[in-house]
Amino acid sequence: MCFHGFCLLTSIHRWTKTGFHHLSDELLGLIEENDTYKVAFGFDKGNIGSVPTGGKKTVEHHRAIARKLFLTPSETTWTVDDLIPLGVVVKNRVSR
Repeated sequence: MCFHGFCLLTSIHRWTKTGFHHLSDELLGLIEENDTYKVAFGFDKGNIGSVPTGGKKTVEHHRAIARKLFLTPSETTWTVDDLIPLGVVVKNRVSR
């Protein structure tokens, strides 16, 4: 299943496709700015001490990032109905 150049539920993702490469930078920026995301995804949190994940499952963090990354821009063609598969896209990119 593919949405706008992102093939979901397969091992092929188009993060580097022309017009989409900036999304990797935005994704990393969202994670770097949020200590909870850093902890949830296993990134180095630095010297900030204990950081709770808010009791959320990792999949909930994937979807929260997908909402910010894909649904917030006013020119987006994705909808809330696409949030679950877009969460999978985020999960697959973070896991690489």
